[in-house]
Amino acid sequence: MGGGLDVLQPPHTATTVRVRNCKREVRDASYADVKQQLGGYVVIEVAGLDAALDRAAKSPSAEYGSVEVHPVLPPPAHLISKQAPPNCPKLFRAAATG
Repeated sequence: MGGGLDVLQPPHTATTVRVRNCKREVRDASYADVKQQLGGYVVIEVAGLDAALDRAAKSPSAEYGSVEVHPVLPPPAHLISKQAPPNCPKLFRAAATG
């Protein structure tokens, strides 16, 4: 899990997940055509975007609204140790909207 210093990448890097009629719908970028309200956010540590989308589709918010999955920017260089593991998984933030 993140340490509270996570910064989202720009909106165009987001992927939106919705579940309608038991079928997962995935759309690149944010839903720009709807007014959104942030219902909360969760930081998850996963191996990549596909794993993040799988987790987002299991959220109750995906059935009634949508879940946006955002890549997280790497922390500033002065905050990370030079001893960081080389194969750290990429972090994604799933933001529930609806």
